[in-house]
Amino acid sequence: MRVILLVGSRNHTLASIFLKSLNAIGETIDEVILCDGVLPLSQRIFSYLNLNKIVSHIQGKVVTWLRKVYLKNNPSLQTYQGLFDRWSPRGENSWDLFTEFTYDVIQYVMDQKIPVRHFSSINGVPLKSYLKGLGKAAVICYGGGILKKELFKELPEIIFVNSHMAKVPPFRGMNVAEWSVMSGEGLEVTVMAMNSGIDTGPILYRMPYEANEARTTADLRKAGYLATCNAMSEIVPMLRQEQFTPLAQEKEQGKPHYCMHTELKDQVARKLMKGINAH
Repeated sequence: MRVILLVGSRNHTLASIFLKSLNAIGETIDEVILCDGVLPLSQRIFSYLNLNKIVSHIQGKVVTWLRKVYLKNNPSLQTYQGLFDRWSPRGENSWDLFTEFTYDVIQYVMDQKIPVRHFSSINGVPLKSYLKGLGKAAVICYGGGILKKELFKELPEIIFVNSHMAKVPPFRGMNVAEWSVMSGEGLEVTVMAMNSGIDTGPILYRMPYEANEARTTADLRKAGYLATCNAMSEIVPMLRQEQFTPLAQEKEQGKPHYCMHTELKDQVARKLMKGINAH
């Protein structure tokens, strides 16, 4: 089976780590697809002239300005904003935590003579047509946008692969490493074939990992991100040789988890300070 890396930008942090992890075990991918949303010049000009988009852009600017004005002069709205901030995921993303790992992914693979193809949209007709022509293939996804559910129906021979820093089905959704620690569960990466749900696709591979040195939630997330990239690299030869057995999930087997409130994150941080295995 052909193994393809799909990235949403030239400098995608986790794709950078994944490729280095893959190289460390002597493996590679067959090609890279870049879906960065950049349209050809002729289409960009048409897009900019699209009145609906101009109106939408102006509306967005006006709403942002009004929010700033009202939040500055209305204490009750400031309270609501403060409440919102308590669930903010700022600083938790891979690009916040791994700035030293990021490099130009496209140049890196081109230096290794790996072919690169550029498409403007992950759900667009050109990419769907190209993937249809490949037959069986595994597409390892790092960014590129949300896959529409129609894509899975139209491309039944394509496996879109995603890695998740917690065990599923128990821990689907956001902040799952933190929810795992708070629940006293072991840490585990789950590699899945994506479907139209959120972390509900068939399980392809599981890999336990440790975060014994983590003393902050940022440390915990860094350990989780690194583990997801290592697990993704380990499954590449299995995908290529089709040596995997998908394990279907039932939707009711687990529940979605959402952005963790900062007070709960503080509890997780206190637990990490004592040592993740402390009781």
